[in-house]
Amino acid sequence: APTVNAGGIYNTCPNTAVSISSTVTGGLAPYTYEWIESNSTTIISTNANPTLTPIATGGFIYTVTVTDDNGCKQIDQAIVNAYSADAGEAASFCGGSTGVLIGGQPIAGLTGVTYSWSPTTDLTCTTCAQPVASPSTATTYTLTMSVPVTGGGTCSTFDDVLVTPVAAPSTTAFAGPDIVICYGETTSIGLAAEADYNYTWAPGNYLTNNHVTPTTFDHGNLAFPDPNPINYYLTAEREGCVWFDTMEVAVIKAEVNIENACGPRYAGEGDLTPFIEDTFTWTKLSGDGSFLGPTDEAITAVSATTSGSSFYELEVEYNGTICRDTTEVPPCGCIVEIVYGAPHGCPSFDLNNGNV
Repeated sequence: APTVNAGGIYNTCPNTAVSISSTVTGGLAPYTYEWIESNSTTIISTNANPTLTPIATGGFIYTVTVTDDNGCKQIDQAIVNAYSADAGEAASFCGGSTGVLIGGQPIAGLTGVTYSWSPTTDLTCTTCAQPVASPSTATTYTLTMSVPVTGGGTCSTFDDVLVTPVAAPSTTAFAGPDIVICYGETTSIGLAAEADYNYTWAPGNYLTNNHVTPTTFDHGNLAFPDPNPINYYLTAEREGCVWFDTMEVAVIKAEVNIENACGPRYAGEGDLTPFIEDTFTWTKLSGDGSFLGPTDEAITAVSATTSGSSFYELEVEYNGTICRDTTEVPPCGCIVEIVYGAPHGCPSFDLNNGNV
């Protein structure tokens, strides 16, 4: 029986012909050849070295049956790999990121393959199979891949991919600046919403609506927010891309709380916001009283006042926001008039010039 060698593996591109080089030894010449593709029974060639042209991308098996003059048969197979450029699927990437990987895996085990991308702008490489693309506007990239054809020459194929950036919000600080307010006040937080973005605040505590920006912060007037200051995270989502920004709300309070009591006495409620680096300033507004303690701490002491009331003010300041509270310190002492009614008059009234 003859010995057949169909040549092994051949490389080409779709619609590019490749010549098969088979050899036969042994048996009794002359020989006859019958070539079929894959599992088909249709004979596509009776030549010893046919020229084959795959019409699609992929690997194709061609089987040759060789019959010698004695009627003895032997078979062998050739594999034809048809390679096409692969620019990948249409892709998008989130603004502010490094971009998106395009293209397909390089052909493994085949030397001499070249890759060329056009245009060359905003690509990490222009002669590799899989660059990272980061265009500022929607861009169509074309990949040209050249493959060495077995037996000589090269073939080239082309493929396109559209890369679309998903724009980030126009400002990265879209949660807005940090804000300080006085106890019991409300405030608006966040910048104006931009079209086509969905917004979410977290946590949603003390916010009138955590799915819009700007929104209103309202902690009420019964207690400080917990924690204080409170950090908010604002998420902007668009077409599967997500961006984050943060901001802080701090609530401070000036509290004298001596209820117009006379001195000497302490004034102030102490540091109501220990996790905020606020400052304290005491000022005497009027009167003849004076400070007996420090004027730059949360609690101080004030003296008695002898001539009318003295008025004091406490300022609490943090990051440019000032909250104030005032109090009155009246004079101490009082005049008590005692009236006693005697049924028969007071016998010593006249003797003591009206002093009982």
